[in-house]
Parts: sequence; C-alpha cells; structure tokens
Amino acid sequence: MNASPSTVDPPAKRSLGSAFKKIVNNGEAAITRLREMAARRDEITQKYDDVLAEAKKVQAQAEAAERDFNKNPSADLVRKLCELRPQGEVAREIFSMLYRSVGARSNDEFNREHAKDLRPTLLKAAKHLLAQAQETFDAELAHSREALGKEGFDDEAISQSPKVRHAEWRVEKFERLVDTIKSSADEQLWQNASALLEK
Repeated sequence: MNASPSTVDPPAKRSLGSAFKKIVNNGEAAITRLREMAARRDEITQKYDDVLAEAKKVQAQAEAAERDFNKNPSADLVRKLCELRPQGEVAREIFSMLYRSVGARSNDEFNREHAKDLRPTLLKAAKHLLAQAQETFDAELAHSREALGKEGFDDEAISQSPKVRHAEWRVEKFERLVDTIKSSADEQLWQNASALLEK
C-alpha cells in the first residue's frame, strides 16, 4: 500500500539550515548588550553636547560683560571683563574646534571602547533575529499551504500571499543585515544597530 502524500510540502524555497536555528542561544543576551552599548553611546554624545553648551555659555557671559562695560563702565566691570574675555576667546576656539567634528569624535570614542565586541555582538543579535524570522516564515508557509491549498491555490499563489511575503521579507532583511555587518568598516558598524533594536 502506497503512503499518501503529505498535505503540506516542506518549505523548500527558503532554507537556512539548522546552523542558523541554533543561534538562539545567546541572541537575547546580545540584544541586551546592544541596548547597553546604545545607552553608553548616548552618554558619550551627551558629554560632547555638554561641552559645546558650556562653551556657548562662557561666550555669552563674556559678551554680556562687554556689553555692560560699554554701556556703563565701572571698576568692577573692568575686572570682570578682564576675567571673562580671555575665557570667552578660549570657549570660542573650543566651540569652533568641536562643532564640526563632534559626531566623528563621539563615534571614535565609542568605537575605541567597543572595538573588540561590537561586530561579534551585532552578528549574534542579527543571526538570532534571522533565526526567529526563518521560523516564522516556515510556520506561515506551512500554515498557508495547508489552509489555501484546500481552497485550490497553487504554490505560486500561496508564496505570494501577503502573510507569506511579509514573513519572507523579514528573512531577507536579516540575511542582508548579517552580510552588511560582516562587511562593514569598523567606523560604520553601529549604523546597523538600529535595525536590531527596533521594537
């Protein structure tokens, strides 16, 4: 007696193999680590923002002292202006030096701190999300083949159904992301983190 064919064919169009499905081990830990890195990056960015803000504040104080002196000179204002004008000049130099390079400086500082673990952490997180996306795609394709197959839809129509296409798109998205993380230059690695930290 011949065995009856299975109603649901194995999803052959997309298969990443068991290797990716074992990545779940440290995936969540990697995502947690990325969130910690994101918080540290915010701290570094805030530090440079504070430096620029303080430089502008000192400049403003020096300019205010000069206006006050020009409006109504006094002995006290002479001493105040002598103190603040040099500070204002230094603050102006600091602001000019940092303003155009603050992004690169904060990025360099962040990359120095995480030079060893950034790429491996990004890869673990991306492969974890890829494995999840693959599981979702496999389940959605199997379910759609069973449900839509009973209604007479062929494999081509089933593969183009909205839920299957969306699930497949997520697999493709994380496949591309894994490749991008592997090939990105060190200074551009963090640009890949946003796709992994989306809620």
